[in-house]
Amino acid sequence: MTSRSATSALLVNPTTAASAAELPPPPRERAGLRAPGNSSFWNCFAALHVRSPALQESAREPHTTRARALAELLQVLACGEESATLAFEHLGRSEKDNALRDALAGIAADETRHEALLTDLRRTLPHPAPHPRLHAAIRGFFLRLADRDARVHCARIAAIDSGLCHIIAVLRKHGGLLAIDPAAESVLGRIHRDEARHVVIASRCSGRLLGTPRGREIVTETRERFARLLELRGASFDALSVDADLLLARLRRAPLRAGSSG
Repeated sequence: MTSRSATSALLVNPTTAASAAELPPPPRERAGLRAPGNSSFWNCFAALHVRSPALQESAREPHTTRARALAELLQVLACGEESATLAFEHLGRSEKDNALRDALAGIAADETRHEALLTDLRRTLPHPAPHPRLHAAIRGFFLRLADRDARVHCARIAAIDSGLCHIIAVLRKHGGLLAIDPAAESVLGRIHRDEARHVVIASRCSGRLLGTPRGREIVTETRERFARLLELRGASFDALSVDADLLLARLRRAPLRAGSSG
């Protein structure tokens, strides 16, 4: 990773704190979370190893280190969007309050759109460099977000989505996205605005839990696991002129709020 002294100025006072061999198919259900009939929670993870024809074609062309670094980070975010779609669909089915149920259904639709936007954006970028531990780490992380207690599940989602807002805000400000791909700023801007709203709704669904010591413990533990996952792509942040060590340290202690969505 890059020296903190060289890049720490980039992250002062961030304006927001708000993710070839085919593996055997895992269980279709865990902690009440079931993939819909025409979709699979594992599509994203299979895509970590198998290139689409468009990606294969683009990989033959010269690409900058920064474009590859962005592709590597989007790889993690895309898996998070697919996981979030299924999570909010499940939570919406279990919610008794009509207004919250409708809000959760709306979030699930947002996450489906995000997944499609990221898929299209990734087709314009080089194929991410392989990482020996990334597949298992992403899969394990998103599976562990689910919980039989919907309040705990929502608290974890609020922790992740607020952290994601923080990450995207820094990438939009310091990652030079427009220089990499003109569509990147637009796509991440839309995701950023939606995720800020999702934090508010997920926090409401967690009830009073987030205001308790147990709730704060859940947020801290979830953010820590999220930071450890992103550390596997630390060099990708560094390649985008973002100090990964400083960014993830701030992610671990950032307050649970949506912040500015830009």
